[in-house]
Order: sequence, then C-alpha cells, then structure tokens
Amino acid sequence: MTRAKASQKGAHQTRAPHALIENLEDRRLMAASPLQVVGINIAKRVDVDGTALNSNRITLAFGTTNSKGKVTYGSISVADQSKIRSFGYAEDLLNPGQQRKVFATLTASVDSGEPHVLTIITDRLVRKGGRLFLDLGGVKDTSNNDIVYDGSTSAKTITYAKGQNKPRYTLANRNWRPTDLSYFSKTIFTAAPTPATASTEPSSGTIRTALLAFMNQKVSKGIITQAKANSAMALYDVTGDIANLLHNPNIRAGLASLYGTVAEPVIASYTSKKNASGAYYINIEFSSSISASAPVGETRMSPSGRLITYIRPTFAGEDFRAISAVLAHEAMHQDATSSGGNLDDTQDEEIIANAVQANVYIQQAMVDSSFVGNGTVLVNDINDQVLAL
Repeated sequence: MTRAKASQKGAHQTRAPHALIENLEDRRLMAASPLQVVGINIAKRVDVDGTALNSNRITLAFGTTNSKGKVTYGSISVADQSKIRSFGYAEDLLNPGQQRKVFATLTASVDSGEPHVLTIITDRLVRKGGRLFLDLGGVKDTSNNDIVYDGSTSAKTITYAKGQNKPRYTLANRNWRPTDLSYFSKTIFTAAPTPATASTEPSSGTIRTALLAFMNQKVSKGIITQAKANSAMALYDVTGDIANLLHNPNIRAGLASLYGTVAEPVIASYTSKKNASGAYYINIEFSSSISASAPVGETRMSPSGRLITYIRPTFAGEDFRAISAVLAHEAMHQDATSSGGNLDDTQDEEIIANAVQANVYIQQAMVDSSFVGNGTVLVNDINDQVLAL
C-alpha cells in the first residue's frame, strides 16, 4: 500500500510542467505580403447607352518591382470585402463651413483572367484626394499573406489622384433619393407607376379660379405686388388680337402665371414684338402640327420670319404651372442663325432651356406645391429634371 502510494506520487511529480508560452512552430506567424500596388486606374462608369453613372471602377495591379524597375505581377484574392474601405470629405450642408467624412459602399473582385488585378466598383464617384484602405484580412496573396494599405505610412497610403472636387463630390453623395416614385417617370425609375395622360383641358372658368387663387398666394407671400397680380388676370381676360393668339385658356393661364418668376420677361416676348424676330408670334397653341421628334414643345420660324410655338396636345389638360415652365423653355428658342429660317436649336441651347424650365417650375412649386404630385406625364417629366438639378 505504501509502495503503491509512493509510486503514484512519483508519477505525479514527474509530469511535464504546463507550457506558459506556446512553441512557435505550433503557431502560424502573420506575414506581410511582398506584393505592392504597382498600378492604379480610376474610371467613370457609364450605362449601356453611354450615360455617365454616379460610380467609379477602380483597378489596382499588384506585383513586385526589382532594382531595375521590372515589375513581376502576383496573384491575389479578396478574403474579406468589409476590410476594404474608401472615403472622402464632402461639404456638410447642414453646417456651413464644415465638412463630413463619407464612406462609399463598394464591391471588390478579382477576375480569373487577371489574377493580379483588384477591381473595385463604388456606389458613388470618388473624391480627388480621397483614400482607399486595404485593412488586415481584406486582400491576400497566394501564400495567404495579407496585403495591407492602412495609411500608417506614406508607403502604405493609397490616395486618389483623380476624382471629383469637393462641390461635385458633395453632389455625388446627395441624400435626396426619392422614396415615392409616383412623382417620377418610368424612363428614370423603372419601378415608378405609369403616369396619367392629361389631354382633356379644364373649363375656362375652372382655370381662371385656379389662376386667381395662385396669383393671390404670390401676393400674400410678397413675391409680386397686387398690381402684377391684376396684370396677370388682365392677360387671362384679354380680348382682341392677343386673345386670338392665346386662344387656349390653359396656355393663357400658364403665361400669366409667370409674373414673379425668372421668366417674367417671356410674357412680353410672346405678347409683343419684344423677341428675336421683332414681330408678333403667329400661333402659341396645343397642336398636332408639332414634329414627331419633339417630346413636349417646339418653336419654329415661318418663311415670313415670325415665330410659332406648338405644345403637344396630349398635355392640354396639364396644370397651367407645368405649362408655364414649358412656355419659359420654348421662349429660349428664337434665333434663326441657319439658312432657310430654321431655328438653330443646339445642344447647349437645349441645356439652358431645360434649366430655365426646371427653375421656373421650382419657383411655381415654392408658391404652391400641390400640382407636383398630380402624377401626370408632363409633371412627372419635369419632376425628373428637378431631381437632376
């Protein structure tokens, strides 16, 4: 018994002590990859039709460079996309004079055809001078070593040499994304409902009541004087030659409602000789004579040198404030610089005309925004333009 106990005690005493430090050969040491970024390209992405997207494609090539400058590419893989970060500084619109740090949402991949290239797609355009971070565990080489660019040193910092300046980057990060697609067209948002066609014009009396209420709102808000409101109603109630020219009540109301907007001078352009032709317009009306290629309105010059403005008849029942924006747009097309009396509607001129149209629409909506939710074709088309500003 005593001997047995002694044997057990001896066995206990000869047990190996517990190691406080693990043997190094039992652990895999983290190692830095010899691969480095040897090339970077930043490109704007475009849609299938060539339309520029609010997105960049960033490609980074990885390899090693010898003492003679020769580059040998090395294969990589994305281990954890969440460890790849991109950010830039935008204006803080809620706090003027300050800026905010904005991180992009991105996807990262490596194509089997180019195993040395990391492709990053961002959900917004990047900021010139912005940073890209490859944190520990994000990208690895074929030996499972980490490729790290954490900004800890200049050699470990990736800065975008190309990109947007701060104002443009701020716009690229705009937060005003639509939540109610019924305000917009299916051309821009495919999930939007089909807008209603407003081709049936309200009665003259209904339009007059709406115009009077609208102009009174402008007076009460201090946008126009009572005298200008009276002038607007006088234009709507006009008789004689101007009444014949503006025989459509909705067009007449649209023109009269331009008092108090940036397009107020357009009123005289349409109702007098104060335009590029130096003569009265022949017609300003909803007409099927409009060219098939004109989506909303069209202004022509007759052989005699007088102007004609047509608006597509499918818009005859649209709100007069939307019509007012179209009239402001068409007034930009007056100059005949090419042979045959055809109006020279250049791309630059159309850009300006669309900007005027959207701004007039906004000014009208700031008085009374009820019409912007009508869900009609013209209203939703101009809502698209306003969103793009």
